[in-house]
Amino acid sequence: GLKLLPIGGIKVTVDDVEVNIGQQFTYKGFMLTNLPNTFWVTGYTNASWTLKAELTCDHVARLMNHMEKTKKAQVVPVMDETTRAKGHLAGFDLESGYVLRYMDLIPKQ
Repeated sequence: GLKLLPIGGIKVTVDDVEVNIGQQFTYKGFMLTNLPNTFWVTGYTNASWTLKAELTCDHVARLMNHMEKTKKAQVVPVMDETTRAKGHLAGFDLESGYVLRYMDLIPKQ
């Protein structure tokens, strides 16, 4: 059957420490917590997939232009433990078996 493989199975590390993508959260739906300059592009699950992907890419371009203007090298969303402890939503609002089997690999909202 179909197997989801977020980010293509790439091993992600920050300062030589492996980061589990499935334990991260999305910030504004497109940035991943604790990962510098990392953007997560997905589409709407109940409307045009490409519409949200395009909106996300526009937002990323604006952010990168701002970083260049302000001479910032990186941007990293960080979530404090109090907020993390409040719980989360699944990364996708789909209930298909092939999605549910791999939900632990997908960043949370």
